[in-house]
Amino acid sequence: MASATNAVLDDVNHRMFISGTDNGKFVLLTLDILTGTTISKVNVGRMTAMGFNNSTGKLYCLANKIVGNVSVFTLCTINSNTGEFSVIKDLPAAIKGIVQGNESFDEDNNLFFFVAEESPGSEFLYTINAGSGIVVNRTLVPMTNSEHENNVIQFRFDNAGNKLYALHWEAKSGGPFPDSSCRLDIQMEVYPNPFRDVLIVKKTPSTCSVRMNLYSSLGQILIRDKIINDGQNPVRINHLPAGIYFYKLFTSGSNSLSGKLIRR
Repeated sequence: MASATNAVLDDVNHRMFISGTDNGKFVLLTLDILTGTTISKVNVGRMTAMGFNNSTGKLYCLANKIVGNVSVFTLCTINSNTGEFSVIKDLPAAIKGIVQGNESFDEDNNLFFFVAEESPGSEFLYTINAGSGIVVNRTLVPMTNSEHENNVIQFRFDNAGNKLYALHWEAKSGGPFPDSSCRLDIQMEVYPNPFRDVLIVKKTPSTCSVRMNLYSSLGQILIRDKIINDGQNPVRINHLPAGIYFYKLFTSGSNSLSGKLIRR
């Protein structure tokens, strides 16, 4: 496997399911966690997140298909022996990407938790019924990665205590604070587009603190919180395949700027 994106555990059967890519194809690897041996390795469709319910023994995923330039997400079950998806329900069209690393499962109530981005800087914690795909709850969560704002990350459900937990940090008090007048649409430039191996992110000198995320067409975060300095910032991504990508530039305030990129 060339790269791994998700991993979940089957506690009862001592297995780990790992999704990733190999030779440009999406694969699902099943490992015996007691011996480290490979149980199976099968090709699968595009997916951005996985969840496993140890009570029912079912493996779930948020699958993804591209319609035009739009990502459409679907809740599915996966047959780990064949890689076959069984569609349960399409997710709301408002979901534009999945913020990985926040998937968790309420096994008793068969609820799947994940964080989805609906627009740049606008993330929601979704709770869906894994059996029907119906959205049970949708809550706005602050995930700005800013030291000057309240943040939450890494949601996890404790099935023994029946509680949902998350890591949290409070906004840094005192100053100086970043320039609230920062205009990314004026001060930032991302080029060339289309590009080949190196992307240039140019920042007009200012007091603004700017960072960058880069997403695949599936909504996977490929680069997280890259610091953008004044002047030209080369971003080497020659290891990525040709295709469509999305970037998001954001300040430690509420300003953000996003766009689409094409790698030839």
